[in-house]
Amino acid sequence: MSSHSVDPGTQKAASASSQATDAALAAQANQNTQFAQQTRNALFGTPNASGQMTGGSLSAMTNPGSLLFSGLTGPYNSQYQQSADITNKQDQNQLATQRQSQANRGFSKTPSGFDADQELQTRLAAAGANGSNYATLAGKQYQDTLNNFWNANNLMAGQSASANSSAIAANSAAASNYANLYGTASQQKQNPWLSALSGVSSLATGVGGLMGGINAGSCWVAAELYGGWYRPETIAIRGWFQKHPILCAIYRAVGPWWAQVIHRHTGLRAMTKMVFNRILERAVNGDSSAA
Repeated sequence: MSSHSVDPGTQKAASASSQATDAALAAQANQNTQFAQQTRNALFGTPNASGQMTGGSLSAMTNPGSLLFSGLTGPYNSQYQQSADITNKQDQNQLATQRQSQANRGFSKTPSGFDADQELQTRLAAAGANGSNYATLAGKQYQDTLNNFWNANNLMAGQSASANSSAIAANSAAASNYANLYGTASQQKQNPWLSALSGVSSLATGVGGLMGGINAGSCWVAAELYGGWYRPETIAIRGWFQKHPILCAIYRAVGPWWAQVIHRHTGLRAMTKMVFNRILERAVNGDSSAA
């Protein structure tokens, strides 16, 4: 299989493909974000002016105020009332049995002594049973409320962490996609057509005699832009100028002065670099026409 150098058209297509991939990643991340937001609103609602979540199925469970116990509520109160009704009926039945027994023995409706004490003990036992049942249910209600509070807050924190991780993963995927094509900030990925110049760089020091004919000191701007007289980019641009005598004469006349100007002014340097990159592309691709 033959190999071909990557031309600008191929690079443009690769860049377009990379951007399309990034767009798809961004759309997917946006969908995940919307779903996470809808789920969060359904569970926890939205914060009010005081920062308390309202409007969700678990909003009340995230409120620390829900831990303040003021009495049995909901199913806990219903369970207590049912239990208390049974205990009270048992108490009434036992009292009625005791009074009937007292009447059979000739006592009046207002007994005294031992029988009165028996009635008191019966009522105290019923009250004690109700109190014990109330305390048990109160403890259960508070413990369940506490568990719900922590579970709801942990769930909300977990959702936040998951959404944050998803955002980081999406951004990392996009960054990796671009880095594979263009390189990173710490190490720019070299364009394929510039790789062809690496061989020229290795030969630069071995052709010192020839450099005199090329005039090594006549490419001041390129040397300033690309980091040296014998950089492959500088050599290629120098060769291109030699094919254009008129441009070369103008370049030699203003080159030293312009190199000093762009050394101090970053804006002019960037504009000059764009022009010279165009010349470099023509030089590498064998295009001898003027830029």
